[in-house]
Amino acid sequence: MLRHRDERLVIVQSDAETTLALAEIAWLIIDTPQASISDALVAALAEHGVMMIVADAGHHPVGVLSPPVRAVRTTIGEQLWVGLSQALATARMRNQANLLRQLREPLHDARVRRSAPSLFSTFAHGMLSDRRGALLRYGEAVARAALIRACAAAGLVIAAREDRVDALLGPVRPFLDRAAHRQSLGGIGTSLSLDDRQRMAAPLGEVAMIGDRRMPLLAAIGAMTMSIARAARQGDAALVAIPSLPPVTA
Repeated sequence: MLRHRDERLVIVQSDAETTLALAEIAWLIIDTPQASISDALVAALAEHGVMMIVADAGHHPVGVLSPPVRAVRTTIGEQLWVGLSQALATARMRNQANLLRQLREPLHDARVRRSAPSLFSTFAHGMLSDRRGALLRYGEAVARAALIRACAAAGLVIAAREDRVDALLGPVRPFLDRAAHRQSLGGIGTSLSLDDRQRMAAPLGEVAMIGDRRMPLLAAIGAMTMSIARAARQGDAALVAIPSLPPVTA
């Protein structure tokens, strides 16, 4: 049972209680059909800006609690989208190359596989290892929920355009690739454990960069969608800020 008391999340299990301050929670994934949650807690999570994701019986994310849609709704014009899609693709490749350096992979692989859908050759469509594929699908579902929620907060209308959602997720995918690479080394099979799911949601809390500012990836996704909405309203693609993977430090 999940409840709200004194601005805290209360987790009741048997005779024990665990509490967490709502101000310290960025996201919450309801990952078991046995969980019940009070209306007061749902309202409090929304008021505190906590992203709440719900999963199905197979533990796959299927929905997200979104903030109220802004009165001013913004669409991305075709002309702006051409430039934005190019910038997103460039950022994705830059993040992939940075990750390859972190993993000590040959840099030429990033150039050779620029058109590949993901970082590793084994991640290409039809070549995903079963375990890595399962990890990535879970991680991407969580990241997609974060993106859709951020778009709602920014008043940015893209939900009906899956191609645009995929493009906006492009720069984020290397963060997921890194987590899947780490986690795939420690297990077998496609059935994801609780630890697997926690590790694949964790990239939202990892450090990303917007320009020279460091922030959690979840905040960076929000900053990106806000900047895109602002760019669309002002007709200036230069206003767009895209998350980047922090460089390797010596």
